[in-house]
Amino acid sequence: MGETYTELVSFCDRYLWCIEQVYIAVKSKLQNYSQTVSISSIPEAESKTADEIFEILRKKGTLNDFYKQNLFCRLLTDFLLYMQESISNVKRLNPHIALTLARKPLIDDIYYLQLLLVNSDNAIALVFSDKAEDKDWSRTKDEVISDQAFQQLGYPGERNIFFEMRCGYHKDKNGLLDFCHKARHIVTSRGSKQTNSISGELNFIFIGDEEIINYTQYYCKTVPWILSYVTRIICKIHENLLTAPSFDDMLDSLDEKLAIAFKRTPGGNE
Repeated sequence: MGETYTELVSFCDRYLWCIEQVYIAVKSKLQNYSQTVSISSIPEAESKTADEIFEILRKKGTLNDFYKQNLFCRLLTDFLLYMQESISNVKRLNPHIALTLARKPLIDDIYYLQLLLVNSDNAIALVFSDKAEDKDWSRTKDEVISDQAFQQLGYPGERNIFFEMRCGYHKDKNGLLDFCHKARHIVTSRGSKQTNSISGELNFIFIGDEEIINYTQYYCKTVPWILSYVTRIICKIHENLLTAPSFDDMLDSLDEKLAIAFKRTPGGNE
């Protein structure tokens, strides 16, 4: 893979370490969570069963603080499981496996984490919605929420480079999502401009050593930046939900080191 790209992928481990610390804190908080609700303050609860009272409390939003922490913890669990395996595979020069595993955490999980940051009540309402189509990820929905998260995190400028990295830039440049599609399907008609799979290539079936290196290098140059973004989202949610201390200074330092390492790669100054 080369020393420069090995250094870049090591930043994935560093950002995951930060996320793991948040996960440990949130899980511990949940294990000791308690909430007292006075049933006498809910007139409609009279003569109801325990399950019916629970449903009344849920609909009133009385339990939302618990649901938010629980959703946050579950998303972190899912994110870490997939990303740890993804990073492990890219280190072993299995970029197609790494990209396949990266699809869920870096697209779907980030969408819900962004929503939890921007409007946590809406995130809980969405989870409890009976309409599966409302819960489905789409590029259009993600872009709206991502732009709001981008602004809330205080990034400079208006161009949301992290959304572009994840979901695609424009017609002549692919994003991570396009390569994840290519890795997950044997034949694709989009997202494969560099290898002309639109003409019938079987994705990654006849891949050569040079292509393996190219995809591995793409992963190493792209995924650390996306992890930088989602780590800030996760730390900010942690601050908001659990009044936890800020990770900003540590993440600023880590981002600066990543930028220096990135500039050592071919085209890193572009």
